Amino acid sequence: METVEEILIQYQTILSLENDGFVMYEFNITHLNYYLTSEKTKSVLGFGINKEFRGGDGPSLDYAVRYSGFSAGVYHEAVENLLIPLVEKHLSMNYGELKITHTIPFNLTTGNFLAAWEAMNTFAAIDLRNNLSTLQELAEMFRKQITLHIEPFWRQYADLQFINNEIIDKVHDDDLGNYLGGMAPFKKLIIMKLCNNAGYDGFSESYQSRIAKAVIEQGRDEYVPYLNLVNELMVSLDSI
Repeated sequence: METVEEILIQYQTILSLENDGFVMYEFNITHLNYYLTSEKTKSVLGFGINKEFRGGDGPSLDYAVRYSGFSAGVYHEAVENLLIPLVEKHLSMNYGELKITHTIPFNLTTGNFLAAWEAMNTFAAIDLRNNLSTLQELAEMFRKQITLHIEPFWRQYADLQFINNEIIDKVHDDDLGNYLGGMAPFKKLIIMKLCNNAGYDGFSESYQSRIAKAVIEQGRDEYVPYLNLVNELMVSLDSI
C-alpha cells in the first residue's frame, strides 16, 4: 500500500500543470502539501492532503489519507519584493527561500471560492490509500475548478492597476483585509505608490501617524515593529 508521501507525489504527477506554465516552488512532505506558481499569470496554487491515524491515541501504522484543501492567489513580485524582506526583518516572519505569498488571496470576497471549495470537498471523506483510482477523479475535479473559478480570478487580479482602481480606491480600509489578506495597509501603500495613486501622500501620512500615536502617546510597545516597518517602507517608496 502506498505511503502518504507517495500518494501526494502521484497526485501532483496526475494533475500535471507544468504544461500550463506552472513550476513547482515548494513540495513539503512534512506538511503534506505543495505549491505551484506561474510567472505568466502571476498565479499561485497550493494543494494538500492529511494523514489521519486510526485506533487509539498511540503511534499507529493504521491511517487514512484524505484530501485536506487547496489555496490560490495572485502574486505581484513588485509588491512582495518590497514588503517581504521588511516583514521578515521587523516582524520576525519567515516566508521561506523563494518568498512567494499571496498579494491577493482567492477567497469568499475576491472570487467564487465557495463553489470551488464545496466541489472539491466532496472528496474529503474518501481514504485515498484504499481508493488510488480516485486520485484521477480528484485531479480532474481540481482542474475543472481551476478553469471555472480560479482562472477568472487570476486573470482579473493579475493587473495591478485593476487592483488599484477597484480595491484600493473603492474598498474601505476596515474591509481591505478581506481583499488583500495579511499586511493589507502595507500592501495598499505599495500599490498606491506603484500605480501613482493621487491619494498616496494622504494615506501614507495618516497611517504612519496612527501607528506613531499608538507607540508614543499610548505606550503600545507592541506596535514598535510596525512603526519601524512603515518608516523603512516609506523610505524605500520615496526612492521609486
